[in-house]
Amino acid sequence: MIANSPIMLVDKSTAKDDKRSCGSGSLDFDIDILGQKLNLTVIVTHKQARLSDIVPLAQSLSNKITNLVIESMCSDGSCIPCTKGCSDCCHYLLPVSVPEIFYLREEILTGHLPQQKLLLRSCLLAAKNFLKHKPPGWLVNTDSTASPDTPVSLDLLSNWYSSLNVPCPFLCKSECIIYNQRPFGCREHFVKGSPRACKSRCGTAEVAQVPIQMSEVLAKLAASIEGTDIETVMMPVAMVWSEMNLFRHKRTWPTTTLIKCFIEIVRSMVLKNAETVMGYA
Repeated sequence: MIANSPIMLVDKSTAKDDKRSCGSGSLDFDIDILGQKLNLTVIVTHKQARLSDIVPLAQSLSNKITNLVIESMCSDGSCIPCTKGCSDCCHYLLPVSVPEIFYLREEILTGHLPQQKLLLRSCLLAAKNFLKHKPPGWLVNTDSTASPDTPVSLDLLSNWYSSLNVPCPFLCKSECIIYNQRPFGCREHFVKGSPRACKSRCGTAEVAQVPIQMSEVLAKLAASIEGTDIETVMMPVAMVWSEMNLFRHKRTWPTTTLIKCFIEIVRSMVLKNAETVMGYA
């Protein structure tokens, strides 16, 4: 899917030699991550794009950022037990942004038939399980002025959901079957510490801090472009939700408008988080 995307990210130094840029427009930008400057070019191959078309760009940028985070942690001597095939975090609730949901839907429907049927059935069962169980009353937010997606309420809700022992709909035999297209909440979640901490609760493990959360970037992007409130959907019901909102998936905008909005949000979040770390916020 990424190869056919109307939006692609490349390093600025190699942009002129990239054959995909022939006859296409491009936008240059740079950001500072962990003291390193990323000089990047976004290649535009179509004039119009949907929200889902921004996801490959976000994936490429996320990969570059998480690689820097991992390199930084490894240079400090930290152990990172998170690898493909590790599924200890796959029983928790995961909020997914609107562009990610539509992108995942495309990936599922363009897959070969046996896996497509398996994925759709798994998503339907996950939605039924999620809707069948109601969280305890003490988890229900009764404060009308509080956001339902605050970190505390989401963590408590996620811990409750994990007690139901309902795995992610994309988990099969302890492996993610959409690993290359997995949501950003999974891509950007790393722990450092004992590899036994997640499995047996022996030892200690600390969640690594990523400079920006790409799912938050895309949630803000969708809200800005569509003129709506910032929203996310919980993974178990994401595919069912997408079927109910296909009219939004079909909408298009000028590709450069989407990219400029994306870059602006990324830069503002990087600056905000940097100021917070330095103690200015």
